[in-house]
Amino acid sequence: MQKVITKKLNKYLSAKDGIILLSIVVISVLVGIILLFESSQPLYYTWLPLLPVSFGLINILCFKIYRNIFDKLANIIIILLYTVRNVITPLIIMLGNYHGFFTLLNSENVNKAIALMIYETFVVFFFLAWRNNKIIVSIRKDNIPIKSDSKKRINFFGIIVCFIITFCLFAYITVPEIKASYVSIFEGDKLVTSLGTSDQYAAGSVNRVLYTLYNFFFGILQIFLPIFLIYKLRYKFGDKFSIGLVSCGIAFVNLFFMTNETAYTLIVILVLFIVILKLFPKNKFKLIMTSGLAFFLIIINIFLLKTDDMNVNMNSSSSSQDMFTMFQAYFPGVSNLAGVFNVINNSKITTLFYDLYSMIPFRATIFGIENDERLVLLYTYQNNAPANIIPFIGQAYHYLGFVIAPVVSVFLVNIALKYNEKLINQSNIWKYSAYLFLVIFLCSSLIMYNFTIFGARFFITILPMLILANFSSGSYRISNER
Repeated sequence: MQKVITKKLNKYLSAKDGIILLSIVVISVLVGIILLFESSQPLYYTWLPLLPVSFGLINILCFKIYRNIFDKLANIIIILLYTVRNVITPLIIMLGNYHGFFTLLNSENVNKAIALMIYETFVVFFFLAWRNNKIIVSIRKDNIPIKSDSKKRINFFGIIVCFIITFCLFAYITVPEIKASYVSIFEGDKLVTSLGTSDQYAAGSVNRVLYTLYNFFFGILQIFLPIFLIYKLRYKFGDKFSIGLVSCGIAFVNLFFMTNETAYTLIVILVLFIVILKLFPKNKFKLIMTSGLAFFLIIINIFLLKTDDMNVNMNSSSSSQDMFTMFQAYFPGVSNLAGVFNVINNSKITTLFYDLYSMIPFRATIFGIENDERLVLLYTYQNNAPANIIPFIGQAYHYLGFVIAPVVSVFLVNIALKYNEKLINQSNIWKYSAYLFLVIFLCSSLIMYNFTIFGARFFITILPMLILANFSSGSYRISNER
């Protein structure tokens, strides 16, 4: 049996692919064993070891998702985030002495949460394996030189971007609250405070319109403006390590414009960093080892600032306990999902309407509906867990039930895979960056966000980027060289 499995793995996977698969499986099983023999585990967490062990088994059954893994960004992100949720988070739960935001836990809701997580993981990974079996990744052999087209033409893309820059500068100067809504990485104590929102203005007021439009446009500029500057540097000075470092510095400027959505800012920087690696293929390894390490240290720094704040607010004396609460906030897992089974909702149609309505940009100005009855408000109130988001699969379960819930996850995965295919051979840098952002946010939403948050970000940032990219010419091109 072992020889048959080994032979089949060798047929489909390269040595590198096999090492990644083996590492995931070994870590999953080890974590499961550690949890199984943990003596201080509460009774309601008896099934917890099943989560990492089943994850290892699912990876073995769906091993085809690892074929050419380094060519498939969507697969990498999905595997990484599901590993964090199903393997790392249970270990953090144990290290945090099983104490976090959610206290209304019992064997029934925790076991249901574990079962739903295992079921959803299997469905998503089985779909990934099936799609991988159908897709043959092909990369064009003709490397496209990086060059700027100097032909004179009506550049609608450039005109629109210039208008956006002008408007954002005007709004930033005119509405002082916009500046107050951002903090820099160097203002660590403010990273954990609640910053301003458009709700501080009356619906339909000039300041609210300016504030909302600014947020709408600035999300586009956060990616397109740095890419323009980075591309110009690359075109003028060539593929040099020093220019690559300067380009990474431009990407890190986003750290001076951080909001309550810390993870979103990090996703933006990740998108820019991947574009930089694409533009500087000869210095890719050096940039990963230097700027990649700096990015990792920045994430650790933010993590420490957040955990220090939780230590103060929750009167915690344990750093591992703080780590658990952090993971609950950014990687909603077992306890977060268990909270979904506590929710009593007498009007699912009403909460579904507001969940969908909250995705619409300028909704208060256009429709004037200020009432807010989203599911997340019931969820946090009934679980006594403020400032937590309802998990993606939990939101789907609440409306669709246990069996159908993973269909929503598969829907997002399918879109991510389609745009991942488009990404591979895309030579237009604006379309490439828009597709890249969409793929990363789609995959991240499965674990870090929910469908409402994804929809809101899609309509306010991603969709305008996709539309705007279609106005661009082929002037700014990237090479398919690896």
